[in-house]
Amino acid sequence: MLQCKARMKTCLIIQGPYYDTESIQTIKTIKLATESKLFSKICLSTYDHPKLRNLEKYKIDIIKNIDPGCKSWDKYRKCFNNHNRQIHTLKEAIQSNEFDFTFKIRSDCIIYDFKKFKNILDAFMESNKDYFFCDTTSVDYKVKYQKILYHLSDWVLGFKKNVSNNVKEIPYDDEINNTQWVENLTGNMKDLYKLERCSTKFGGEQWITLNLLRRGEFPITHGLEYSEQAEKLYEEDLEKVMCVPLYKIGIKSMKYKTIHFPHYDRFENYLGVFEKSIYKILGYTYKHLTNVYVRYLKFK
Repeated sequence: MLQCKARMKTCLIIQGPYYDTESIQTIKTIKLATESKLFSKICLSTYDHPKLRNLEKYKIDIIKNIDPGCKSWDKYRKCFNNHNRQIHTLKEAIQSNEFDFTFKIRSDCIIYDFKKFKNILDAFMESNKDYFFCDTTSVDYKVKYQKILYHLSDWVLGFKKNVSNNVKEIPYDDEINNTQWVENLTGNMKDLYKLERCSTKFGGEQWITLNLLRRGEFPITHGLEYSEQAEKLYEEDLEKVMCVPLYKIGIKSMKYKTIHFPHYDRFENYLGVFEKSIYKILGYTYKHLTNVYVRYLKFK
């Protein structure tokens, strides 16, 4: 049986809608998390669903949230952004200062390798980092492609007891203002937002990361700000974060298969030099082949 460090209390939050389709089943997330025996407590923070009554045997906490809705329209993806839904279901499940480590995973993801997860968890707890992110949608701000600061991925989010109140106190996003700000842009900034396909002043991941790092007076004025001052602050803030690829954590998505491929432009600070080099090479190769496929093969 795998066990975390002695006397360490750990909590897993499974966050999001309850999925019950042929390809995506939240029950798999729950079963594997329970089987791992790595957590002192497991909490499902979701919305009401008929299948929730069948979960009693797993002895997990179930929070049925009232859906706060979405008011932020993404004109590029033709859907509403779910910033406040993510924040709400996360905050409602946090029990401040009770656990040495709290870990949030999406309800469409699974922990498939318990040993990998335990190794990363132990490494994080022994580190001087406060927060744990994966790099799935994180962007290396030193690379031109989508140069977006504070865009650390919240596919998974871990944090230690000393910062649990920071997570509990994440403010809700003014989704209407966040969207209208972009719509009212003019000139070069409007062209830049259109080019980068950004639909809000701050993306959901940026909003969460900025507030976790206690940047109430934001060091950037919008999502595409990359001034020298903002970069300096970002580098300092990243000292508080451990950022690890999903495959290294032993987690995968049932919903989005391609997120598991390496990306040369992602930020991470856990891999060794050799592994990081391979990671970047594979990521660049994948990106290049994808562009070739889309440009020359897919539409022929």
